[in-house]
Amino acid sequence: MAFELKKILSSLNNTTSVFDEGTGEFNTIDVNLAKNNLQLTERSSENGSKNIPAITSSKKDAMAVEIDSYLKHLILMAKDKLLNREKAIDELSQIQSEGSLEYITEIYENGKADLNTTAKDRYNDLFTARRDWILGEKELAGFREDHKRRGPARFDDNNTKNYGWIFLITIIEIIANAVFLGGAHRDGPAGVFAEILMFGIINIGFSFILGFYIWRGFYHISSFRNSVSGILAVPILFLIASLNLFLAHYRDKLESLNKANLAIDEMNVLFIEIGSKAREAFLSHPFFLDDFKSYLLMFIGLIASTIAIIKSFQLDDPYPGYGKISREQSKLADSYNKKQTNAFEDMDDLADDFSNQINEQLNVLKGNETAIITRQQDKKQLHEKYNNWLSSVQSVGESLYAFYREENIKARKSKKEPKSFKIDYLVSNDAKSKLGPQKRIVSSYMTAQKTCKKYVDSLNRQSEKYQNMFKDIENMSPDKVLGQEYKQPTVFKS
Repeated sequence: MAFELKKILSSLNNTTSVFDEGTGEFNTIDVNLAKNNLQLTERSSENGSKNIPAITSSKKDAMAVEIDSYLKHLILMAKDKLLNREKAIDELSQIQSEGSLEYITEIYENGKADLNTTAKDRYNDLFTARRDWILGEKELAGFREDHKRRGPARFDDNNTKNYGWIFLITIIEIIANAVFLGGAHRDGPAGVFAEILMFGIINIGFSFILGFYIWRGFYHISSFRNSVSGILAVPILFLIASLNLFLAHYRDKLESLNKANLAIDEMNVLFIEIGSKAREAFLSHPFFLDDFKSYLLMFIGLIASTIAIIKSFQLDDPYPGYGKISREQSKLADSYNKKQTNAFEDMDDLADDFSNQINEQLNVLKGNETAIITRQQDKKQLHEKYNNWLSSVQSVGESLYAFYREENIKARKSKKEPKSFKIDYLVSNDAKSKLGPQKRIVSSYMTAQKTCKKYVDSLNRQSEKYQNMFKDIENMSPDKVLGQEYKQPTVFKS
């Protein structure tokens, strides 16, 4: 019977798994599969019928050697898996034990660089904002001195209410015009829509100009400015009063036209002449009106104009330009304070961000060290599993020996046992694994912990140092800030 052991052993590499990569366990050898691969039943009987091995032979026969070779090949496969697994564990532990502290140092250096760069930019911005603030203070002080202003400018920070009053008065003026002019027209407000809007907007518009721009001139230190304001205020006041009187006369003429019960064509022709007739009545007897409603319309217009003048005047400080320059200076101060606050926050955020990155890596290092310690125990358990598996191989070898010899003797005529059958199966001592001396794990976590604390403290000190420099800008004298040569602190110079 032809039998090729080498071919069978070669096929074991592709068909037989002695190690489960998923569970990390060594698989039990299938005895029946071994019998089938070695054709143990047929070959045992065939050898026995031929009295192979001889009764007097004291050497291990060829069949037993083949069983040894078969099991030895499985042991080599298992040991190879053991060594590969052990190598993978060692390599992973080596990777995790190296580089963590170097990466932490890299984070620290990046943090220092970012803090320095950001602080330099913020310092320049703050210095410029502080210089603008001081220039604004000098300008404001000069304004106060030139215009004899002692106290601060007085104005509402939020003029919503004043603008609301002006808008409300404008609406009331337009509604009053619509009611009284529309009532005097046969087609109602739609017939005099243009006049309603025109008289209302012009009345409040001139009132706003008088209150917001011209009236302040009376508070100016310059006599010339007072005179100019008076020269402008008188005609505008006259214009406002005349406008409201003219509107009342205009209503009178509308009312008289409506009472005439004229045809529509005749009314359209007469409407062209209403303006000129109202103007003639205004010039000949300005304060005499035909209808009480016209007087009421005039008084509503004058009251609305007065309120609009007062509220427009209250939009700013009474002194011309004082409120504007004060607000501009307040914006400069607010801009500096906002930039200073943002600069402090940027420094704190950067220090916190890089500190958190360092602490995160420290936690990774601690986790790696714990994993390395665990893997040391895993290696020990792996060797124990392998040696326990060898014990099962010993049992398999003994079982295959016993089966082969039993079948061999059955086929012999003499039924006598050859001397070589006294030789037992033994797993070679070379097959056993010995765990090498475990490397003593020197804890790098404690060292890294101290280093990380030093790095975090250094970043926080650096951030605090830069923030103190930001505060120094606020305490600089105006002469130093406005000096021709601006020098940055040496810490920012590369």
